[in-house]
Amino acid sequence: MNPAGLRKSVIRWTLFLIPVAILMSWLGPGKPKRLPDEWNSPILAYEMAESAEQAHRITGPKGSGIWTGMKRSVWLDFLFLVGYGIVFVRIGQLVILRGGAPCRWLGKIAMAAAVATMISDVAENAGILTMLNGNDSWLGWMRTWSAVKWSFYGVTCLMVSNAFWPKLPQDSAIKLIGTLIAWLYLVAGLTALYGALARPLVLEKCVLPVTVAFVAQAWMFWRYGSDFDATL
Repeated sequence: MNPAGLRKSVIRWTLFLIPVAILMSWLGPGKPKRLPDEWNSPILAYEMAESAEQAHRITGPKGSGIWTGMKRSVWLDFLFLVGYGIVFVRIGQLVILRGGAPCRWLGKIAMAAAVATMISDVAENAGILTMLNGNDSWLGWMRTWSAVKWSFYGVTCLMVSNAFWPKLPQDSAIKLIGTLIAWLYLVAGLTALYGALARPLVLEKCVLPVTVAFVAQAWMFWRYGSDFDATL
């Protein structure tokens, strides 16, 4: 594994994710007038809906603006999940390059969890699309795979944080940026696991730290790439 090649791959796929995320936001469902509990994201509220009736209240009737936007967003998510999955796998490979048995195992776990997250996301999307098309019997499938996805997502974030902790020079820009990225991944990972296993509403809180981590790591790999490689 070539660290420079892995870094460049992270940068390329992050640049791929940015327009996809913009399209998902632009073409997505927006925010309905009423969401259950204190949800702000209609997609998260939908995938964690406790009943078919609650799901229908979120989207409104078939063909409505919210329903149409939800469907567009889910189809775009198939592109998005490929991008974030590859980024996570590449960072997992960087963890392995840290050397030593612990990092080798942590990196392998990160890569396996990233692939499992993508697979779970595909299964969840299939459930959402089937539910949107009127088959309410897929509610349990959708909720289950959503919880599984966020659980693996949390594990992935915890594991990839190890790419940014060890061997970084104490007095350097990458020490500061790397520590920030590591903490962002830790916060996102713990939040995702807590949301998946105990309180789904907090899942909304783990999106921002990962978004910031993705942008920060791509910038660090571009600006301080050779310095980062020297720490491996």
